[in-house]
Amino acid sequence: MEIKKKFIGKYKGPHGETEYYMIQKGTFFGVEVLEGNTPEITSTVEWFSEDQEKTICFVKQLCQYGASAIHLGELIDNYME
Repeated sequence: MEIKKKFIGKYKGPHGETEYYMIQKGTFFGVEVLEGNTPEITSTVEWFSEDQEKTICFVKQLCQYGASAIHLGELIDNYME
């Protein structure tokens, strides 16, 4: 199955850039966070919603505040409550 990826934005922090993407697989949506601008990039993917608009809004908030992938699971839990 094809996975679609839409760039939402990036955050330039003290430890480099973080890029935020909305991802889609069928009717399910999630977020991908890419950290680092070196040959060793960290990618974290989480699937959490069937609501595209809600997912885009969440990913925009992550980008605005420069959220780290380390806390992604907790942030999703809080957002979905």
